[in-house]
Amino acid sequence: MVRYGRFPHQRLFAPLGEQDHARVRWAIRVTGLAGYEARPLSALSGGERQRAWIALCLAQQAELLILDEPTTFLDLGHQLEILELLQALNREQGLTVIMSLHDLNQAAWVGHRLVAMYAGQLIQAGPPAEVLTEQLLADVFRIRARVIDDVSEAHDEAQASPSPYFVPMSSLSTPAL
Repeated sequence: MVRYGRFPHQRLFAPLGEQDHARVRWAIRVTGLAGYEARPLSALSGGERQRAWIALCLAQQAELLILDEPTTFLDLGHQLEILELLQALNREQGLTVIMSLHDLNQAAWVGHRLVAMYAGQLIQAGPPAEVLTEQLLADVFRIRARVIDDVSEAHDEAQASPSPYFVPMSSLSTPAL
């Protein structure tokens, strides 16, 4: 599957060249899929499958990844693996990554900029600490939450600034029974 990423770089019906094969091997290695090359996509776990799709994009030499919920249906460990892979690709390869995430804590953790939208309208955009506020959570998501600045030792030193996270307290729209 990863070889499909080389199709835009091929002439019609031409076999893959050594440069193509090298790029495919690199994409497989970078995404942690070495040893999985012979497995069909259907035999991979959800996290492995996501990494295979990312490898296809890397083999294609994409400069921009636009991902819609890349962690959906993955267990927490695979979610973090995917997010850390995307962070590393951004940091080390200069790859621009735009993604939608409904887990706001994950978005604040990995994102340089957040965009909050409601009913198709832009509500706020900026660094996570400016966007992820108690007021925004109340207005957009109809929840009462506590926003906490992450200043722990576990904070990723590669990030420019600490990321906020929130703890939900209650819904603001609980129907009366």
